[in-house]
Amino acid sequence: MRSSRFLVALTAAAVLTLSACDGDVPAAESDPSVAGSATSRAVVRTPAAPSVSAQPDVGDCWQADYAVAWSWLAWRGADAVACSEPHNSITYSVETFTSDAPYPTQDESGELVWDDTLSAELEDTCIVADVPDAVWDRTRLGLFTYLPSAKQWAAGERWIRCDVGVSALGALADNVMETLPATADDVFASAQASPSPYAACIDTPRSTLDAGPLDDLADSAFVSCDGTPQWRYGTDLQLGAADAPFPGEDAELAAIDAACAPLIGEDDQIWMYWPSADGWAAGWRTGSCWLGATSSSV
Repeated sequence: MRSSRFLVALTAAAVLTLSACDGDVPAAESDPSVAGSATSRAVVRTPAAPSVSAQPDVGDCWQADYAVAWSWLAWRGADAVACSEPHNSITYSVETFTSDAPYPTQDESGELVWDDTLSAELEDTCIVADVPDAVWDRTRLGLFTYLPSAKQWAAGERWIRCDVGVSALGALADNVMETLPATADDVFASAQASPSPYAACIDTPRSTLDAGPLDDLADSAFVSCDGTPQWRYGTDLQLGAADAPFPGEDAELAAIDAACAPLIGEDDQIWMYWPSADGWAAGWRTGSCWLGATSSSV
């Protein structure tokens, strides 16, 4: 399962270990970092309280503070709102299932431990077949997933809720989401027909020679891709199937470098992200590269 897709996009956290380097230096030591569309900071989840409502429905609209809501395993916000009212996420898929899988738990580092069967159910439910990966990986669209509360799970409830949101321009660390149109179909159609307004561009106060766009989210910001942003998303690359063995970081780097090379302009600096061995074991399979103007800082 691609962990990035099922917790949130660029502005929220999946606990993954990845590696990164710029295009001109050897790979750095493996650090928690960001690739594709997920950040990587440790998350300490508080126990989920029972949901305020019963099983959700496709088309439900929600208004929440995603500075906290991105980390919920079970929904702990208010009830769904009328989609004619302001809302910043929409449920686009709900699936009930029968499973004896244990409820996700936390390990000592705070990372959620998912049963393989439950992970497969999550992926089957939340993938949107007619929305290309590039719409997720190169834009500010993000996915949020919620399960019943632990109490509901113990009582036999089994469902997965998949929501879509769009990260707003501004500080990544704030996790602010844009107000959305009435339906998830409207969001998907708009992002596919005119991806530019949703594209992921980032400014940081650091030189592109010193650090990548996602190395420190505390002072990074989403900005419009019109004009001269410091960093533009280049491309992403699937590095292996879900059951593939870890290919080694040298092979990963070579593959991403080949995919990114045609995009690099004369004055561009390239910064690449890929899974370390730990990230691969956690399910990460995507490498990515970002393009920035040499020596650029804002």
